[in-house]
Amino acid sequence: MLGLLSSANSCEEAPLPGYEEPSTDPTPCGAGLPTVAVGVGDPFTAISPLRFEVDAGLQGGRHVDVSVRLMGTFDPDAADVSLTLWQGERALAQHATFEWLLLLPPANNPGTPYCDYPRARMVLVTPEGGLLNPADLPPLLDVPLRLEVELSSALGSVHQDFEVRLQDALP
Repeated sequence: MLGLLSSANSCEEAPLPGYEEPSTDPTPCGAGLPTVAVGVGDPFTAISPLRFEVDAGLQGGRHVDVSVRLMGTFDPDAADVSLTLWQGERALAQHATFEWLLLLPPANNPGTPYCDYPRARMVLVTPEGGLLNPADLPPLLDVPLRLEVELSSALGSVHQDFEVRLQDALP
């Protein structure tokens, strides 16, 4: 019995067939395991605390623009980007783009390498998927929400959650 247990343990430690460790080689986005930061604007501007303004859209909806900065080993030429804003189990807004080109820092940037995905527009929706009624916005303001950010490429992926709050940009 002891022999079976020890062989079972050794099997658990072996990688699955076809499994490859994620690369941490240098890329235009940096080196090492990828990490992300969220902010606003283009160029990327970090904000603290993470409070995002809710703007009115031309069709009567409300939206939030979120910018993402990625640092680490990543292929900036074919990125899948997914952002979801959650209130508990309810998805309030989502943004998804596949095989996109991330922006590289300007050539005159001597700092740490990074790649940006600026201004992901996230339209706030009802549980049924329609545009959020402006009268339904106040309960979503200044309460903790979860922003889920997922980016993936052939060289690796990253998934990070952020606690954010919304504030109304309109007077």
